[in-house]
Amino acid sequence: LNEIYPAPPPSGGVAPKDREYIELYNNGNTSVDVAGWIISEMAGGESPTEKFYTIVASGAGSWEMQPYGGASTTIAPSGYLVLEFGTGANKLNNPGDTVRLYNAGSDLLDGHTYPSTAHGKSHVRFPDGIGFWVDPEPTPGGENKVSIQDLEAAGFDEETIRQILEMVALKGAPVPFNEPELPVEDPTVENVSSAPAEEIEVVAPAVLEYATSTEEI
Repeated sequence: LNEIYPAPPPSGGVAPKDREYIELYNNGNTSVDVAGWIISEMAGGESPTEKFYTIVASGAGSWEMQPYGGASTTIAPSGYLVLEFGTGANKLNNPGDTVRLYNAGSDLLDGHTYPSTAHGKSHVRFPDGIGFWVDPEPTPGGENKVSIQDLEAAGFDEETIRQILEMVALKGAPVPFNEPELPVEDPTVENVSSAPAEEIEVVAPAVLEYATSTEEI
């Protein structure tokens, strides 16, 4: 599970942000076909019931999900797959819900419980596939990006934010920015995104000091 989008704007929006979706990310080194895998969510009030939705290639019915835009159910390494509920139905609870991912053998692979969600907001892992959950703007089918302010708003303390930045440096994910966003030409950003593995130990401390600085940038 890499992104959960439970509360589309009431007035609609640009697809696929006009509908609920769940995004999967392949953190492995080989392609994975998720046809037959299962997404679940908890329906109901005081005594919620787990409801299951099988992933199919197309033509999803009421108890199924399918790739958005006719995409394949096979996810390439470091690839993304945006899934929508069949018949365009809304299944996720805006006040909070638990989403789980099972493989075709019904083995639980991942799960996340999210809190109340404002319309148009998303819950994402940062960095992709392995990171902490935060709730910035949705990024369906692409890299999740957050700001330092997003991490602070999520309630992470300074030490946890430092750990997240270390993960970012090792994975080569986009560096969280302070407002206003870091200039594109900043050399720190270039080094983190493109540095070979043997250089990361040198780059990471500089990124941590820069990104956690209280000075205006």
